[in-house]
Amino acid sequence: MEENPLADSFHEEPSKYKNFLSPHFLAAFLILTVCTLFLGLSVEEVKEKKTFQPKASVNEETPFYVYLESPKEDAVVIDDKVQVIGRTLPGTVIFVYTEDDVYSAESDKDGNFAMELSVNEGINTITLTAFGENGEEQSIYFDVVYDKS
Repeated sequence: MEENPLADSFHEEPSKYKNFLSPHFLAAFLILTVCTLFLGLSVEEVKEKKTFQPKASVNEETPFYVYLESPKEDAVVIDDKVQVIGRTLPGTVIFVYTEDDVYSAESDKDGNFAMELSVNEGINTITLTAFGENGEEQSIYFDVVYDKS
């Protein structure tokens, strides 16, 4: 029987890949694959839950607002002085416009503000405008009736 020269040379030459599929290599490959899959899934869960977002400041968490506590719409007063009381974000600048004057105040550390206005006899249309740190602006329009009688 004739010998195959290629077969002999194949068996005589040591394989370059002999240690490639060793049990140690396969175990290491399996561990790395499992860890990579686990870490990949963990990262996706973190992204979905947004666990690592920095805590926002008060102004970023709370939308800009202004709330008028007093006087109520169409309030009838018997004095020419009216207390305007309200709430907004801390440090907000507030302007109140009457038919004759402009008043201003800044809310305190808790967001409260108060100011006294002079009103004319009859219906007084008043505009309260609050200006936020980031250029936000919100207005409230209301009437106060001063009845001298």
